Amino acid sequence: METTMKIMIGGALFLVVVLIIIGVAVNTRGKPAATSVVYAAPGSTTGAVYVPPVVAPTGPSFALQDYVVYTTATSDIPGNPAVGTLDQCKTACGNNIACVGFSRQKSVGDAEPGQCWYKRDINGQVKTNGDATWHTYLKL
Repeated sequence: METTMKIMIGGALFLVVVLIIIGVAVNTRGKPAATSVVYAAPGSTTGAVYVPPVVAPTGPSFALQDYVVYTTATSDIPGNPAVGTLDQCKTACGNNIACVGFSRQKSVGDAEPGQCWYKRDINGQVKTNGDATWHTYLKL
């Protein structure tokens, strides 16, 4: 009787573990869930861990500079100013091979639309350090 109870309890525990593995490791569409951890069944010597793939960031990085390059005949990309959020300005500059950075108003929040003055030349221009209104994002 005692042996039969142990087998029944062991079998039920094994079934519960298998159901947990299946339920945790697979979402409703049959794909691995992003945060799943799969443990081996009792008696197994190996376990598996689901690790989601690492997604590399896209586009170039930008360094915030506390200066502004005012518009000259050689500094700006034609068509300025554009209007967008900080991320939109970074994306547009990143997608334009001629763009080396852009100036943006300090008073505009990152998620708010503001003017983006795209630059094709920064290093050969006069920089106004510590400008109260503008700063520049330099493409790295």
